[in-house]
Amino acid sequence: MSETHSSQVKPPSFPVNQEFPKEFPSWWEADGKIKTFSPRRIGGGSRMEIYKSTDGKHVLRVPIYTERRLIERTGGSGILASDGDPTSEISLDTIRDISHYETAKNYVGRNTVGVLPMYFPDQLGNWRTYSLQRFVQKTMDFGDLWYMQDKLSETEKKRIRRMIEDIRELVTETGLILDLCGPGNVALDDKGFPRIIDVNMIQSLVPNEELLLPEFRDPSLEHDVIMAARTQTDRVLPTMLNRAFYSLNGYPIGDWSLDRLKRLEVNFGMKDPKEIDRDEVYSKYTCSLRDEIMNGINNSMHFSV
Repeated sequence: MSETHSSQVKPPSFPVNQEFPKEFPSWWEADGKIKTFSPRRIGGGSRMEIYKSTDGKHVLRVPIYTERRLIERTGGSGILASDGDPTSEISLDTIRDISHYETAKNYVGRNTVGVLPMYFPDQLGNWRTYSLQRFVQKTMDFGDLWYMQDKLSETEKKRIRRMIEDIRELVTETGLILDLCGPGNVALDDKGFPRIIDVNMIQSLVPNEELLLPEFRDPSLEHDVIMAARTQTDRVLPTMLNRAFYSLNGYPIGDWSLDRLKRLEVNFGMKDPKEIDRDEVYSKYTCSLRDEIMNGINNSMHFSV
């Protein structure tokens, strides 16, 4: 059964196109034109699948789950939007991330790819939160830059250093950081400019003094936190930490991204690796307890930034 929509203004309805996944929106307008997309998926993850427009200018991020399904998965009843439609907490958080993007682009706008979130029915009438972005032709992922700096021109290196400086300023003045750690999230485009592709996950970094919930800040409990990090990360540790430490998908994207920023600074000769943890940008997010927590999380996931 389709999910209902109470708004007086209804989008045009089209018959289901069997060529496309049923999760596709029934229509889409961009640049003042009805946009069409190839049914061939070009990427995706646990929450979204990505499709390219037939004119090659945009990509459409298609949510795997409907809003009602997201509400069911998160165990909540959802929050009603102004027109009466159910909107999941996950999607509301995503929209809040877009407001973070408006702040972040004042610092790194030259390097980001804008995103337009849209709450819209799919071909079966079920509501989903889509987003539209400009397509970026990548030539090199930043995950390869540690090994491929000799292939970068001096102009490209200068642009990358400028981006790093801008991100540092963003962190210093706002406490926000973009997702720098996801595969393919930061890349060099075909014109030699560094681009931050995914701006749907902008994190507020949690200072050391706010990392633990108030009831766990007693120094005598530090050993319990360390043991949770080492042995019971998935079940116990999240109950001890500030909720803002984790992203929507339950990962410490903020701390992983800050670590990536450190590595970029070191690899591009901007900071001494022996001194960087004492740098004013990083020192408020660096301490031995935090190291234990991140090591525990990384080991439990068999993942290391």
